[in-house]
Amino acid sequence: MALKRIGHRRALVALLLTPALPGAAAQPVSGPPVSPALEIALRAGAMGRSRVSGEEPGPSGIVFPARLELGVRGSWFFLGVLGQIVVGAPSCPVGSTGCSEWTGAVGPEAILVLNPGVPAEVWLGIAGGWQRQVASVTWHNGPHGDYEDSSQSSGWFVEFQTGVDWRMGRVLRVGPWVSLGLGGLILPGARSRLDASLGGGVRLALVL
Repeated sequence: MALKRIGHRRALVALLLTPALPGAAAQPVSGPPVSPALEIALRAGAMGRSRVSGEEPGPSGIVFPARLELGVRGSWFFLGVLGQIVVGAPSCPVGSTGCSEWTGAVGPEAILVLNPGVPAEVWLGIAGGWQRQVASVTWHNGPHGDYEDSSQSSGWFVEFQTGVDWRMGRVLRVGPWVSLGLGGLILPGARSRLDASLGGGVRLALVL
């Protein structure tokens, strides 16, 4: 009986000391997430857009994109969809008294993280999809007053991106982005146009 009691005591002591052993230490809280999570991101910035081919070639001015991104974030990737509105001050045609333009876009987006798990994650991305542009130009018509000429056109876009996400804890990420884009539009009258854009701004993301 005495030997059995001594054996039970040794087993109890060994059980109590096991969590303190180096091999049983808890995993650190820092580092990339183990499993994919939902990410919601907002982007804002400015882009210069130029008309490189098609009708009335020439600069189109400075535009300001606002983008919502929703998708799945893993330790080294983001896969999702985007919705974007672009407004700005395009260059107006010669002879007009004013103009305005806005573009809406939707499509898939993918991001590859080059150094996951560090405080400043560098990433490369690509996006593309469908866009629709609404433009209006105001012309002076002499004694008859001004009149507005508006048009709508649709087409495609593709965008190459890079940026940095600073990990502000496990949920919040913020950092700069830069993008180079191309977009094609089918204009009224079966005409076409190709635009190029270069811009950047700030990206704010929540990983839930």
